[in-house]
Amino acid sequence: MTGRLSGHVFTSELTKIRSLRSISSCLTVTFILTLSLSLVSGWSIRRAIDTHSLMLLPGFNPASAGFDNVSFAQLGLITFGVLLVTSEYVTGMIRLSLAAVPQRGLLYSAKMVAGGATAFLFALPLTILSYSGTQLGLGPHAAPFTTPGLPRALIGGALYLTMISLISAGIATMLRSQILSLALVLPMFSVGSQILSQIQSIRASAKYLPDLSGARAMAVTATPSGSLTPGVGLSVMLLWTLAALVGGYLVLRRRDA
Repeated sequence: MTGRLSGHVFTSELTKIRSLRSISSCLTVTFILTLSLSLVSGWSIRRAIDTHSLMLLPGFNPASAGFDNVSFAQLGLITFGVLLVTSEYVTGMIRLSLAAVPQRGLLYSAKMVAGGATAFLFALPLTILSYSGTQLGLGPHAAPFTTPGLPRALIGGALYLTMISLISAGIATMLRSQILSLALVLPMFSVGSQILSQIQSIRASAKYLPDLSGARAMAVTATPSGSLTPGVGLSVMLLWTLAALVGGYLVLRRRDA
């Protein structure tokens, strides 16, 4: 009986995700813009190589360049994670959801599992196509798909985007405000960690921040000295994800809708 109820709640959460226009619009725009930027960035790098531009960074690696646009894709997945939760608070549907499923732990778990599954199924093809778009733009300078470590990095990119959306969902559950959640999470993952990583006194610790550690999962080249390995980086990102999800559950369990 419990398993059947869990299945129904999970199906209900999937239906909510599919029916929300804001979520479908967010994912559609993210998909189109990420692929477009991948092609443009690959073409721009190709011109820089062909013209021996000084703007090309030393030690350029075409395989690593294929993951540069994940930083844009993450903005869409962050927004998805926030909308996953806050859309119900904006419309007041959260009260109906809790009335239908009084077990808050079950409701929350179903929502996060449904959101995580949706994010991964969206992020995996996006990561692969984004990488392919960059390589297409690079033309003769492209890295082949047989590059060592590339399959692991592509899966790591999809897992990174999935976990960053779940972190955003957990934070949104704690804040329950769409504007406040986006105002906090978007800067934190887009520029906040980059600024902190430049401060000498905390540079060694900054590599354990969610986005910086998770980004190591997409590393194709050898691990530089002092950096996290892809496996360790993904594990640190997983701990951040679990912490955000647990925090969201504790707030949902104790606070009135």
